[in-house]
Amino acid sequence: MLTVQNQFQTAFLKSRNFIKWPLCSFVPFVPCETGWHITQIEEEYFILNMMGAQLQSQSTSHSRKNECDKMAVKMEYGETNTYYFEANKVFEMERKMFGK
Repeated sequence: MLTVQNQFQTAFLKSRNFIKWPLCSFVPFVPCETGWHITQIEEEYFILNMMGAQLQSQSTSHSRKNECDKMAVKMEYGETNTYYFEANKVFEMERKMFGK
């Protein structure tokens, strides 16, 4: 079965610039409070891959209302950026699964 993510990956392999343009508005250094919403951890890596970013470090970060994955990355042109992915749903599912 061809999922949406597989379709994007196929298009990405054909031409990274085709998929890259919507990510231009994804500004680095935006705090956890306004981090990019994700529902699966895989989405973080998929998005970073689409941007040509290499993960340098990963940690969690908290704001008043959000739990985030904080990703420090090195961009393909050498610049280092930090991106926040708001992962409230992911962390909530983990707590339910592990009874915390």
